[in-house]
Amino acid sequence: MKHSVRFLTAAAAVAMVGLASIGLAQATELTDYSWAVLKDNPKFYWTFNEAGATDAAQDIVRYRDAAALAPQYDATRGASLTANLGQAAVLDGNEDIFATADLSEGWVSSAWAIEMWVKSDGTDGGQYLLNNMGDTGAGDWPAVIFDYTADTPELWTHGGRTGTAMPTITDTDWHHLVFTAYGNGTHGVADRIDVAMDGTVYPSAALGSGINTLVNLQGVLHVGNHTSGSPSAFSGAIDEVAFYELSGMTEAEVAAKTADIAGHYALAQNAPAANVAFVDPAGISYQWVAGAPAGGGNYADSTGRELVDGQFATSGDLMAESVGYQSTTETFVDLVFDLGKSADLDSIWIDYTAGNGKWGVRAPVSVEISFSDDGVTFGDTMVFDDFSDDEASSGGWDYFAERRLQAELGGVEASYVKLHINKEGTFAFLSEVQFLEAVPEPGMLSMLLIGLIGLVAARRR
Repeated sequence: MKHSVRFLTAAAAVAMVGLASIGLAQATELTDYSWAVLKDNPKFYWTFNEAGATDAAQDIVRYRDAAALAPQYDATRGASLTANLGQAAVLDGNEDIFATADLSEGWVSSAWAIEMWVKSDGTDGGQYLLNNMGDTGAGDWPAVIFDYTADTPELWTHGGRTGTAMPTITDTDWHHLVFTAYGNGTHGVADRIDVAMDGTVYPSAALGSGINTLVNLQGVLHVGNHTSGSPSAFSGAIDEVAFYELSGMTEAEVAAKTADIAGHYALAQNAPAANVAFVDPAGISYQWVAGAPAGGGNYADSTGRELVDGQFATSGDLMAESVGYQSTTETFVDLVFDLGKSADLDSIWIDYTAGNGKWGVRAPVSVEISFSDDGVTFGDTMVFDDFSDDEASSGGWDYFAERRLQAELGGVEASYVKLHINKEGTFAFLSEVQFLEAVPEPGMLSMLLIGLIGLVAARRR
């Protein structure tokens, strides 16, 4: 288990990622490293920190069963680089593999990145670190391979691989890898692939020419091998696997995001001290101020808790655990959330469905957020308009895309939050709204507790 990063009281330890109301406890506690990854908004993220050596590794972005990486053959867990990173997947190079059931997330035709920690045991021979199988089951959509070119980690895709213009791994130490595909001249934002190792970014380490940087997330993901039972298994350990979709970004923005992700390397050595936590959704309620989705072709909020129940809709099924609103006007609806307490809000994370106009579904244009202490009088409004509206598409097929807006508030004290979401097109769909609060760091809490104990002692005297 990871070290706890925040303790408010003995009964209020690390917050769960929007799951308390459905009784599914978060598999691991979050440290600086995990918070940094989540705040960089990955589409998938596996830490391998579940308690059991052979437990499936949960995707901690949205906790879907089909996206859990289950161990096969003798795949197990062992220690990672530091206690801060917890456990890692351990593979013996024979047939070991961690595999999902089905990612079911459509295509990614824009820029993207893959991040992981890798420790080779020095065994020679071509090995697969990761293989995204795609809907055909052929794999390499994309794959990350090692030692096909001596000592070199590479991207391997349909049409080509990145080759020798990469940093090499010639030892048996842990290394942090990031591969960022900007595109290949046909799609994406640039004909460029960057690689980062141990915090250093090598820009344009390989061009995308001849490399198909389209990603097909309609099938199974394998970690540690090409496929189940394949002889291309990796011998060593893998940890902290994350996949990022970087749609809607310019080339410069993708480069900046690559530097951010590469910067996670330094956090592995940090003592846990992150000072944010999810507000427990079990204590949150909300009401539709006007025009609640219900009937008339709308996708209703059937329980009155669908936006805080920890259930995220799949991009393949808009109605599953989503709230949809249909109208010809530009306004979605006003929502007021009662947090059940006063919170120092760090950010608000809004999950939504984007379709770029497919079947009239578009991402929201903007959200206007205001705050209140009493639920009646709301103060100044903060506006966020960076909703990504790119849908995934390939070969004439369009897919709905699931996205997350992270509205950074920087610290706003409030008990009530109003969301006014402006929409475009016929439909807008929301899946989940999560609230992150700032909490004292462990050292500060210790000082507060010491002060409180001293105050009580003084009163007793």
